[in-house]
Amino acid sequence: LIICTTEGPPLTSAELAALRTWVECGGALIISAFSNWSQYGHFAREAVGWLSVVPIPDARFNRYALHAIEPHSGHSFDGAPRPIAAHGEETQALISSASPFGEVSHFPNLGETLFEVR
Repeated sequence: LIICTTEGPPLTSAELAALRTWVECGGALIISAFSNWSQYGHFAREAVGWLSVVPIPDARFNRYALHAIEPHSGHSFDGAPRPIAAHGEETQALISSASPFGEVSHFPNLGETLFEVR
């Protein structure tokens, strides 16, 4: 598991390459790319850019959001919980009632900032 945040300096080219290789080989990644704040002004642009995610610098920090985790893709933007795609046998095993953590059906986020997907 690798965690990247906007409170540290930007990753070097070598670190970015290692990060991408890690994920492409099945490693877990959590990137906190806050669009409203970045200690060093990089907003994790490079860390999330290869995923086609583009932070919006100085975007407003939004309120609490609750995302439903469902075994299919699709999104609802009408204020209802938004589904998060959960594909693959490994993912299904981790969110099922038989998982070591019990059934996982929602992901609460205490606040989100806007970003673009290109």
